[in-house]
Amino acid sequence: MDSLEFSPFSPSSCLSLGGEVIQTSTTNTATSSNSHDSPSKLSIEEEKEIDVDNSDKGGKHPIACARCRKLHKKCDKKLTGCSKCANAGVDCVYKTPQKRGKGAELYAQNPSKKKKKSSESISLPSTEIQLEKKGVLTGITMTDVYFTFVCGIHPMIEKEKLKYFVNNCLYQFENKSTGEELILEDNIWIKSIGEMKCLYALYLALMSVSSQIVADLETVDKCLRKAEIEVALLSIDYSTEFYWAVACHYINVAYIGDGDQYKSRYYLSKVNFYLENHSENSNPFYRVLYTHSGVISSRFRNETFSLQTLLNGTKNMFEYFTNRKVEDVFLPGTWEYMMNTKISQQNYLLFKQVSDYIFKVIGEHKFQAQRSLTDCHSTEYFKIQRLFTCMLTEGFSFMFMKQIPEISFNVMEEIALKITLMTENEMFPFLVLGTINIVVETTEFHLGICKKIDLGLKPKLGTVRTSPSKSVTFDYFSILEKDLRALKILAARYRRVMKLYPNLISDITELIERNKMKDQVSSTLLSVSEIPPFFAPPQQDEILRKQLEQAFKRPEDVDSYFAEQSLGDWEELFNF
Repeated sequence: MDSLEFSPFSPSSCLSLGGEVIQTSTTNTATSSNSHDSPSKLSIEEEKEIDVDNSDKGGKHPIACARCRKLHKKCDKKLTGCSKCANAGVDCVYKTPQKRGKGAELYAQNPSKKKKKSSESISLPSTEIQLEKKGVLTGITMTDVYFTFVCGIHPMIEKEKLKYFVNNCLYQFENKSTGEELILEDNIWIKSIGEMKCLYALYLALMSVSSQIVADLETVDKCLRKAEIEVALLSIDYSTEFYWAVACHYINVAYIGDGDQYKSRYYLSKVNFYLENHSENSNPFYRVLYTHSGVISSRFRNETFSLQTLLNGTKNMFEYFTNRKVEDVFLPGTWEYMMNTKISQQNYLLFKQVSDYIFKVIGEHKFQAQRSLTDCHSTEYFKIQRLFTCMLTEGFSFMFMKQIPEISFNVMEEIALKITLMTENEMFPFLVLGTINIVVETTEFHLGICKKIDLGLKPKLGTVRTSPSKSVTFDYFSILEKDLRALKILAARYRRVMKLYPNLISDITELIERNKMKDQVSSTLLSVSEIPPFFAPPQQDEILRKQLEQAFKRPEDVDSYFAEQSLGDWEELFNF
């Protein structure tokens, strides 16, 4: 399958996807704590502890690691990395003791005294993250998951800032004793204790949404509880801090995935309160928070999914990229008409022209945004963004055609099949919850077809044209099985699926089992046959059908963007 390649990316490391190791790019830098820690002179007591001949006994280093010495903490001196550094998720570094006297040269030559690094060090070229099987993320791996899979084109913090917090500040919160004061060293990222506290709340919120991506719902629950407590404690004194609002935003996102509408709306109200009262905020990520919050709230405000829901989301994205209201771009009253009128055979061309223009503008700006977000750049980032763009575009087309089924059933059939085949993509399990509604709509469409087949009202095999002279024949029930698999993948990550669509999943399961009892044929693709070039799918209204096909031919300038985002032609989707 084709992939976007951009040469100036950082070197690659490995992410483990369900046992499969694939390449991703991460910046190979040492932790910030190392760059700030200068080796201090040994005290007389420390020098007395050094024993050149016996330092390796019991797997212990002769002196404490650089971080524990700097923080005046008791270090267990494990050669593979001390426990305190491991718990904090930072690189454990042992400095070579500067022994004075005649033994200094011999000490430096002793190979057993060389600096040891923890196997958890982020400066290692390979960091494995279990993304398919259940596994707990660390602070560093969470950062990678967030910037690769979660944030999309809406990161709300610099990657180095988040890494600095994880490496240099997180341990204070996780090992803090009652009444112990927080310490903030001079740095270029965090300006105050208050900001550091808000970053801890944000860290917990990001750990929640990132753990949803890797299907670790136990960690989701634990971190959400902690994040809520931190946000509540900070609400009195630090609700004016930007990262307090970002923490509330991601708690909102996590509860949307969890299917808790009450808590989701509660934290959305906190975000809205902040945005309304800090419109002059100088933080460069303020507009990102404003836009993403609007997109999320419009898409998930109601449990029902509709074309108007998608139009609201695209409206927010359009205004974010162009800094212009969509109502001001078109003739007065056009947008209000679209939001309050059902698509019909008489007005669908208007809807199509307006939506094409909006998608064209969003597509061009989104492509540029992806190129500029160097914190996110990795092979997996571009793969996931391409898949998400394709699913969202096809999902919009499907919802559009759903409004006029009397003339568009065959087109809907093609689009639904494409969406189902996209769920077979290796990156699908790591798509954000924005694709849930699209998968549900596609599944319900295929379920309706299979119910007709079960009643003997429709043939079991379907045909799709892949080119003017070729067609693909497939089994509808095998396609429905793929839809069920996709729903189960999403349900393992987002409880929202089981809370809102339990009947859908049970109906599919029962129908598939009943079909297997009737017929054990399970092959999806049965044949590729040559067909006459004049073949055309039957439609109730041939004139409207031709108009529809003409309307859905994208202009060349639009194709230039979508060609970049395409997952391939039909033959490639079917793995021919």
